[in-house]
Amino acid sequence: MPEGLGRWLAIATRSDTVDLALGTPEFPTAPRSAVHAASHAMRQGHNQYDVPAGNSRLRASVACHLRGQPDPDTEMTVTVGATEALSATLLALLDEGDEVVLTEPYYPNFLSALALAGGRPRFVPLSPPDWAFDPERFLDAIGPRTRLVLLNSPHNPTGRLLSPEAVLAVGTRCARNGVWLVCDEVYAAYAYDGRAHVSVCDQPGLEDIAVSIGSFSKSHALSGWRLGYVRAAPRTTRAVRLVHEALTGGAPSPLQRGLTAVLDEAVRTPREAMQRRRDEAVAMFTDAGLVCTTPEGGCYFTAEQRGGSADGDQLAQRLLTRAGVAVLPGSLFITAGDPRMRRFVRVAFNRSRSTLAAARTGLSGFAAAPPDMVASPAAGAEAE
Repeated sequence: MPEGLGRWLAIATRSDTVDLALGTPEFPTAPRSAVHAASHAMRQGHNQYDVPAGNSRLRASVACHLRGQPDPDTEMTVTVGATEALSATLLALLDEGDEVVLTEPYYPNFLSALALAGGRPRFVPLSPPDWAFDPERFLDAIGPRTRLVLLNSPHNPTGRLLSPEAVLAVGTRCARNGVWLVCDEVYAAYAYDGRAHVSVCDQPGLEDIAVSIGSFSKSHALSGWRLGYVRAAPRTTRAVRLVHEALTGGAPSPLQRGLTAVLDEAVRTPREAMQRRRDEAVAMFTDAGLVCTTPEGGCYFTAEQRGGSADGDQLAQRLLTRAGVAVLPGSLFITAGDPRMRRFVRVAFNRSRSTLAAARTGLSGFAAAPPDMVASPAAGAEAE
């Protein structure tokens, strides 16, 4: 766990705090049909190992809902969440010391997975405050030591969505250089304002090098079930499955059956309702005097103090102290990078109406308060 993240996670779960920090969904709610089906499977005795690659019906159902409909027998692997999916993929594809190109800011678990696999990160900065993805920067970063490019779309923490042109530009260079292209697509269900999510596995000419990481934690609010998947070409899938089986032996059998039941009913993507929550959350932070970047997808957006004078750690502490609202400081998502990156905080908006209402109440007081001294992180930690 990155330094400092544990403290903020503890703060976010306090009873006197409105949690807009954690990615754990309050919205949508876990589908009852999945819960009932998993419970029924347990009562019927389905409590032992399933096929290590994943329940065949679940793999077929997931593949059916993906564009291009990959072969569930040779191109789909069910994993213990996207976390294991990424680790199994990196362990299968990387050797000690291989260079991996990825964005900064980044999802913190990327660095943990890279360290486990022996990968060496090479960061490509996104430009605040709009966090635009510049394919040329990625092309310049891919060198003779690069073994893998790691993307994330929709992006955590910025909410940026990769365009087909950007994916194809980077992917074409990867294919030419013999470089793997892996994309964390956990938030694929949430693309806003008429946009569409683009999977690296659906781009022409990238079939042999592209790997997509997926999950049901956010789309179906089943983060505790730890169910994810890896989609890749058959040769890559065989390698990933060897590591996956060594790591976990397979995902929980009755929970796979429960998820199959809901996927067989319909695709559960409450995109419009999530977009309304995005608009509400962006509006309330803007009204509180912050500058927000409206996300194109996912469940998060970034905000910073107007004028760009406040450090993100200070801003997060100020929001906690004055508004009772917990967010995550941008320092948790960067290593060094442009000093401007340190100014932002990440806000999660996959929340219930009541939580968003409580946040709005707290932020109304934040907007009215004078800009006095900010409690230091150390003082805040002692007060917990």
